[in-house]
Amino acid sequence: MRTIRKSSGSMLVLIVFLLGIFVVFALGAFTVNNFLFLRTRAQDRADNLALLLASKINTGDRVGQMNELQARSRELIFNSRERIADCHGEELDMLSPIAEQLLNEAREGHALLERESNNLVSQICKEVKESALAHNSALSDLGIFKMGGLLTEQARIERVELGSIKDIPSNAKSDTVFEGLSEFDLQQNHSHKTNGLYRANIDAKIPPPDGDLSFKISALAPNVRGTCSPAHNVNAHVFTRMDTLIDNEEGQPCHPEFAPCAVQVHCKMPTTLGIKGDYRADLTFVSTAATNGAIKTE
Repeated sequence: MRTIRKSSGSMLVLIVFLLGIFVVFALGAFTVNNFLFLRTRAQDRADNLALLLASKINTGDRVGQMNELQARSRELIFNSRERIADCHGEELDMLSPIAEQLLNEAREGHALLERESNNLVSQICKEVKESALAHNSALSDLGIFKMGGLLTEQARIERVELGSIKDIPSNAKSDTVFEGLSEFDLQQNHSHKTNGLYRANIDAKIPPPDGDLSFKISALAPNVRGTCSPAHNVNAHVFTRMDTLIDNEEGQPCHPEFAPCAVQVHCKMPTTLGIKGDYRADLTFVSTAATNGAIKTE
C-alpha cells in the first residue's frame, strides 16, 4: 500500500510539473505571436501614414498645375523674344515697342509665378509636417501590449523625408508648336525625345538674354490616356531624398528646391523587456509613398 501511494504521489508531482511547463510554453507562444502581430500592424500603420502624408502633396493637382504654368510661361517668354527679333529682321521696327511691352509683361508675370511656386512648396511642407506631428500628439502614452515582462508602446513617427521617385518624369510637355524651343529642349536634355515630357526636377532655363529666369519643373506622374495614378506605396530603394521634414519627432526647417512627389516615413515602436524594463529597444519601420499623379490629360 505504501508503494502504491508513493507512486501515485510521484505521478501527481510529475503531472503538475509538466502542466506548468505547458502553461509556460503556451504563454511564451502567445506572447511571441501577439508581438509579431503588433509588429505587422505597426508596419501597416506606417504604410497608411506614408500614404496619408503623400496624398497631401498634390491636393487638387496643385503640383501638376504649377508645372503646366511654368511650361506655358516659359513658352510665352521665348515666343515674345522671337517676335522682337522678327520685327527687327523684317524691318517692322514700328511694332518693336509693342513686342517689347508684351515681353516685359510676360517676364513680370513669371516673377509672380515664381513667388507662387515658392509659396506652394512652403505650403506643402507645412501641411505634411502638421499632419505628421498631429499623429504623434494624438498617441496615448499607455502601452498597447504587456505580458511576461514584455511591454510595447504605440508606434510613433520619428522622421519624415520629402523627396522624389527615380526615373519619373514631370507631367508637363514641351509643345512642338514652338519648334525653336522644342529643338532647344532636346539639345539641352530638358525633355524626353520619345514623349516630349519635361524631365523631372530641372531648372529649364531658356537662351539669353532671358537666361536669368528660372523655370523649375517638378517630378510628377503624368496623366496617361485619362488615367491619374493614385497615391501608392513604393519600394524604399526608388526614393530620392530632397530634405528632412521631421527628425527626432521634431519639425525641421524645410524648403526643397522643387515640389516633392513622395515621402518616406520612419516610425519606431518602443519596446521594453524585463520586470523593471531592464532591456529597451526601438523597433523601426520604414514606409515610402508617392503622391497621386497629374489630373490633367496630356
